[in-house]
Amino acid sequence: MLQHLTSNGPRALRTWVLQGPPGEDLAAALGRTVEALLSEMPAGEVLEVFAAAQGLGPNAPWAESPRIRWWPASHSLAQALAVAQPDGLADVAWVQAGWQGGLGWRRLLQQALAHDAAIGAMGALCLNDAARSPWPARLLRTPDQRRKAVLAALELSAWLSQHASDEPLDLGGWPEEAGVMRASVARLLTGAVGPSRLDPEAQAPEQLGSVLASEATLVAYSARVLVWQAHLELAAGDEPSPPAWNSLLAEPEMWQATHPLNALRAAVQAQMVQGFGPASSGPREPQTAPAAPRRAVRLHVAHSWGGGLSKWVREFIRTDHEAGTGQGLVLRSVGVFGAFGQRLCLYAGEEEVVPLR
Repeated sequence: MLQHLTSNGPRALRTWVLQGPPGEDLAAALGRTVEALLSEMPAGEVLEVFAAAQGLGPNAPWAESPRIRWWPASHSLAQALAVAQPDGLADVAWVQAGWQGGLGWRRLLQQALAHDAAIGAMGALCLNDAARSPWPARLLRTPDQRRKAVLAALELSAWLSQHASDEPLDLGGWPEEAGVMRASVARLLTGAVGPSRLDPEAQAPEQLGSVLASEATLVAYSARVLVWQAHLELAAGDEPSPPAWNSLLAEPEMWQATHPLNALRAAVQAQMVQGFGPASSGPREPQTAPAAPRRAVRLHVAHSWGGGLSKWVREFIRTDHEAGTGQGLVLRSVGVFGAFGQRLCLYAGEEEVVPLR
């Protein structure tokens, strides 16, 4: 186990490789992930693999390594927790077979847990998931663009580890492919694995996030860590809708307009001009937009019926703006006709389509 020094002393880290769902050739998928981990792990550290060692064949010489401890095959983290029964003395890093992370991804995610004691599990940005990718979605519309993104994964990962913000992000969902969880949370989830609360055979990783949410424990993401699955074609098109199970996220328009990764994606697009290689340098890019200069703000609280009231509010805001006396914000209740007030949305100025939050 990796000994990671913190202000509270050394924290141990167990590293698990999960067999994952069926599909790709198991030997090839395990080989990519296991070999990448063994190449950066200290000689005395043991890698725990939850997969069937039999039948991997002669193309998997690493299968005989004394640095690997084999567990029964587990297709999900819930299954691995049920099998290994962690005792709460070590943090747990997990990764699905076939996935790869940047150099030192386990250490970076473990360090990110120190930002807030309420964060129980820390995930990484994911090149294969448009909702959690640092790559601008509009640059992944063609096969050639997606191929270039995969080829630049290592360089982009190294750039993120140096220049992305340390602030944890709330991106919704559960980091199924890879992450690090606190020792105490690993033990908590182990207790939740069972017929009474969680089916270890289930392939619904959001159940783990639901258990943590019920215990007031957060799932967050680090912008400094990137994982990817190179043999899969990257998702293309516009941003997807927010994860349905995360009640903090409202309509898709709000999710896209105020996405936590928007500032980072703009920085990534700007950096593409000179590339992400070792020569790339510069100040660490902020995760959020710079704060605007302070000025007076007038808040208008209104219903969403439109008509004369909306026109009056727009003219009021426009007059304030032209006179330089302040910025106008509108807090509007929205809903269906006859049932207003189901939700409150905050709009900037005369904007009436995409809310701030």
